[in-house]
Parts: sequence; structure tokens; C-alpha cells
Amino acid sequence: LGFAPLPSSRAHLAVSSPAMKSVARGVALSLLCLVNRGDAVTPIAKVIELMKSMEAKGVQEKEAEATRFSAFNQWCSDQKRIKAEEIADGTEKIEALSAKIEKAAAEIASLTDRIQELDEDVGRWEKDTKAATDVREKEAADYRATSLDFGESLDALDGAILVLKKKSANLAQAQEALLQVQSLKLVPAASKAALVAFLQQAQPAVEEMPDDKLFYEAPEAYGYEFQSGGVVEMLEKLKDEFSKQKYDLDAEELNAKHAYEKMAQQLADNIENAKHEISKKTALRAKTQEAKAEFEGEKAQTEADRAEDQKYLDETTALCAQKSEDFASRQKLRAEELDAIRKAIEIMSSDAVSGAGEKHLPQLLQVRKSALAALRSSTQAEQRIVQSDVATFLADRAQRFNSRVLLLASQRVAADPFVKVKKMIKDLISKLMQESTQEIEHKGWCDAELATNKNTREAKSQAVEELTAQKEDLTSTIAQLTQDIEDLS
Repeated sequence: LGFAPLPSSRAHLAVSSPAMKSVARGVALSLLCLVNRGDAVTPIAKVIELMKSMEAKGVQEKEAEATRFSAFNQWCSDQKRIKAEEIADGTEKIEALSAKIEKAAAEIASLTDRIQELDEDVGRWEKDTKAATDVREKEAADYRATSLDFGESLDALDGAILVLKKKSANLAQAQEALLQVQSLKLVPAASKAALVAFLQQAQPAVEEMPDDKLFYEAPEAYGYEFQSGGVVEMLEKLKDEFSKQKYDLDAEELNAKHAYEKMAQQLADNIENAKHEISKKTALRAKTQEAKAEFEGEKAQTEADRAEDQKYLDETTALCAQKSEDFASRQKLRAEELDAIRKAIEIMSSDAVSGAGEKHLPQLLQVRKSALAALRSSTQAEQRIVQSDVATFLADRAQRFNSRVLLLASQRVAADPFVKVKKMIKDLISKLMQESTQEIEHKGWCDAELATNKNTREAKSQAVEELTAQKEDLTSTIAQLTQDIEDLS
């Protein structure tokens, strides 16, 4: 066969690249067909048919992979958009919760200040109430003592006036009544002096007093008769003054008592209102503190959820980027494979290869022995040309792909172009199939891990949603019970 070297149309590829693998597979299939096929169809035509089938299959796989990646890329876009929205919503919710927490903290501080102010007012009002009560009790005690003195004084004055106005009153009775008046604390000193002078004038001398027997013999002759008009007038004047003073004292006491009761009632109302306001504000502060704690807990949970979403987004972004890079690399390699196959088909379909095939491989070969006999009948020069062309082709590809395997194959072809090369190509095909199997297994493991992670995330998300719903239900129940308690109170 007259194989011509492939033209240099692609850049050098790695040793294990799919393009090199495709070319190796094409060479292997070509050589195997040349060696083993004994059909009525020209081996070169069969090789071209197989390579076209490989090209069609490669195009189909390339398009199928592009379709799968399009769906995967759409999933990546959806996940990025969904998580970005969730993160944005979480950030907005955190900002709103932070504002609520700050507002609650300010309200708690304001309520605390007001409660302290009211406590100070209550303490001051209670002290004022105690001080006013002490003053009132002292004033009441003074009033009772003074009122008692006035009462005793008026009683004594009434008795003295009554005795002095009686015509049958004797000196002893008059002296006793006047002495009682003279001993009163409220009687002025001038009045007391007048009473003393009056009593001294009314007292007879000792030497002028009759014998004691005369009292028994004629007691009616010693009735004490005197004129006491001035004393009675003074006593009545004192009575009027004492009555007026007692009236003023009673009025003053009544006014003081009324003023105290009014002030005490005002202070009591202030204390009661302040304590009621303290109770309400204390309850409101406790409720606000509870709400603040709930906001803080919700904020912490939202921050944790946002961090989890951000982590998931980062992982998904990295995964999608890696998958995109792998897809682009595979698409590039597949394109290079297809280009290599098309170039091989072009070369195999050229006049140099096809003409030699039609000349040396008749189209109507029936069995393998005839083909081998025809090949043996070729001149030694043509065989060397074919052998040289194949070796040159493999050596050129080994240099382009930097493949030691193809270089070794080219060396073996130069020595034994069929038996040894066939074994080498079979080994190469086995190695390539093993690598393909390993790649498929690794891809399956990655897909399984991704599916497991997805299921785990969905389960965790569902659990979070259920717990959130339970929390909202309990919060609603607490709010309803709190409202019921307030309504009952």
C-alpha cells in the first residue's frame, strides 16, 4: 500500500490526548483490516467507511455532550441566581433585624430610664407622705391638748360665774371657784393678779372672826354676802375670749386636717399612678427584651443560613467553572479528534492511497488466502515502499504527538509491519479502553457524590423550613396568649 505522510495541519498534542488516541485507533483499525479482512470490499474502502463511522459517532457524542452541558449550564445559572437572591434577601433581612434590634435596645434603655425616674419619684413621694403625716400627728396632738385646756378653762369659768352670780353663795364656794380659775394655764397673768387681789379683799381678819360656837348657834347670821360684779364681768370676758380662741383653734385644725388629707390623697394618687406606670413599663420592657432576643436569634440564624448559602454558591460556582473548563477542554479535544479523523479520511481517500489499493488489493477478493497470495506476488520494491510509508507515517505522528508508543510502533513496522504492529496496536487499544473505563468510573463517582450532596442539601433545607414554620407557629401562639393575658388583666 502506498501510504503518504499526513500533512502538518494541527499543533502538537499531549501523549494521552484524545486526538492521538483517535489517530491511534484509526491506524490500528486500518492495519487490522488490512491484515485480517478477506471480504469482497477493498480494505481501504472499508477503513474509510469505519473512519467515517467513527467521525459520525464522534460528532453525535460531541453534540450529545454539548446538549447535556447546556442543561447543566442552565442548572448552574439557575442555582447561582437562586442563591444570589437568597443571599441578597438574607442580607436585607439581617439589616432589617439589626435595625429592629437597635430600636428595641433604644426602647429598653428609654423604658429603664423612665422606670428609674418613677422609682425615684415614688421614693420621694413616700418620704413626703411620711413627713406630712408626722407633722399632722404632731399638730393633732397639740390641738387635742390645747382644745382640752380650753375646754377645762371654759368649764371652770362657767362654774365660777355660776357660783358668783348665786346670792346664796358663801365665801368658801367663791374662793374655791376663783382659785380653780386662777390655776388655769390659759388665764392671763393680769387676770390672775386681779383674782388674787379680789380674794385677799374678801378674806376677813383673824381677830374679827367670831368664836367657833357662834357658827353652831346662829349659822345663818354669817352668810357671806358681797358685791362681785367686776369679777364676774372679767370672767365672762375671759370666757368670750376663750370661746373665740377655741373656735379659731377648731377651724384651724379643720383646715389643717383638710389640707393634709388633700395633700396625702394627691401623694397617694401620684404613688399609685407611678407604680401602675412602672408595672406597665416593666412588662413592656420585658416584652421588648424578649422580642430583642428573638430578633438576635433570628439574625444569628439568618447569618448562618446566609453563610451556608454563600458557601454553597462558592462551591457551585467552582464546580460549574471546573465543569465548564472540562467541557471546553473535551470539546476542543473532540474537535481535534474529528479533525484528525477527517484528515485521515482525506489521506486515505487520496489517489496515492486509493490508487495503490485498487492496484494491489482487487475489489473482488473472496478469501484471505487470495489476498495474501496477491500481496506476496507484489515485487519486493513495492513492499518496501509500503513498509517505508507506514513506518514514516507512524514516525511522523510519533514526533508530532510526542508519543513514545507510536515511535516504538514505527520501529516495529520497519522490522515486521504486520505481526508485531498488530500486537502493539491491540495492547494500545486495551490500554485506551482501561483509561476510558477509569474515566467513566471517576465520572460516575463524581455524579454520585454530587447527587448525594444535593439530596443532603435539600433534606437540610426542608428541615430548616419545617423548624422555621414551627417557630413561627410558636411565636404566634405566644403573641396570642400574651394578648389574652393582657385582656384578662
